[in-house]
Amino acid sequence: MNIDDQIRQSLKDQSRAQEDILVPERGLFGLLANAFTGSMRRWVWLTNILAIVVSVFMLWSAWEFFTADITDQRLFWGICLIVTLQLQIGLKMWIFQEMNRASLMREIKRVELWLAKSAE
Repeated sequence: MNIDDQIRQSLKDQSRAQEDILVPERGLFGLLANAFTGSMRRWVWLTNILAIVVSVFMLWSAWEFFTADITDQRLFWGICLIVTLQLQIGLKMWIFQEMNRASLMREIKRVELWLAKSAE
């Protein structure tokens, strides 16, 4: 066996060892599940419950806005609708950023494990 075959065999052995570490992503729902089981899981649960409450209030505000007869009521419910919409956007952005943080931490752990196996 010449040196080229030995190098190829060595690279194949290393890639087999790394495949065990590099598990494929589970998609959007997998990332969301990682956020619910990570270190910030209580905050993620609280934020999702708050997002549901805000969604209900947003729908109620929209209904009241479109069924209001008086201009003052329409103005009040329109402002409530805009505020709850902005709050909903902020909550969802935080949830997606937390998903991104959990995914990034997972990738960092993968690199750490790969480096530890490579150093051996």
